[in-house]
Amino acid sequence: MPTTWDEFLAYGAKCKAAGLTPIAIGTKEQWPAAGWFDQMNLRINGLEKHMALMNGQMSYLDPALTPVFDRWQELIDAGFFTPNNTSFGWQEAGALLAQKKAGMMNLGAFVRAAFRPEETDQLAFAPFPVIDPAVGRFEDFSLNSIHIPSGAKNKQGAKEFLAFWYTAEHLAPYLEPQGNVPPRNDMPASQDPLVNAAVDILKKTDGTAQYYDRDSDPDMAQAGLAGFQEFMAKPERRGAIQARLEGTRKRIYKL
Repeated sequence: MPTTWDEFLAYGAKCKAAGLTPIAIGTKEQWPAAGWFDQMNLRINGLEKHMALMNGQMSYLDPALTPVFDRWQELIDAGFFTPNNTSFGWQEAGALLAQKKAGMMNLGAFVRAAFRPEETDQLAFAPFPVIDPAVGRFEDFSLNSIHIPSGAKNKQGAKEFLAFWYTAEHLAPYLEPQGNVPPRNDMPASQDPLVNAAVDILKKTDGTAQYYDRDSDPDMAQAGLAGFQEFMAKPERRGAIQARLEGTRKRIYKL
């Protein structure tokens, strides 16, 4: 699997030469495009600047984002992504991977839902390639959690349940069928090699973000998801998209 940007480009070129789409993607639900922004920004600018953008402290017109969109557009212009990807969702894109019509896909272990059980051993997991070796290893790692409502009638009982629920021995059986990466570092090994590979990689990371739409203000996230989807379809609108996102940021944060 490619570990550097040059290896990534070479792998994509080999896929195209073999008649495959290098990268399967469906952006109908928009969030898969945001995943590409996250990965590129974390690899180029690192976690601190990425979170500054997520928190409204950095402009969408900041020059630091120029190489992010440059590299992303490099892939778009090279025809690495599934054509007309705004027309279908991640499930359809996953099917292209399962049908061996695409070489790779930027998605979690749940992509295996697109494969027949007897074919999941054909899947391999690898971290997003390094773009700038001077930047630390940062990854998106989204977490779901259970919370106690402020108006709960039995808060003590709820606390006792959560203490029980979140132990490794009780959380593991819940996570296993879903193929989710566990939030604890002391969980037993999964039966899914993709999950185990992800766990090993996360143990070596320098930090994690959640995901664009989780880390951003909800209104900003909505605008960003639409903007990234548009960029993948019409990269020539890049300047207008960034300007629109910056206008949204200023409105939300009253700048």
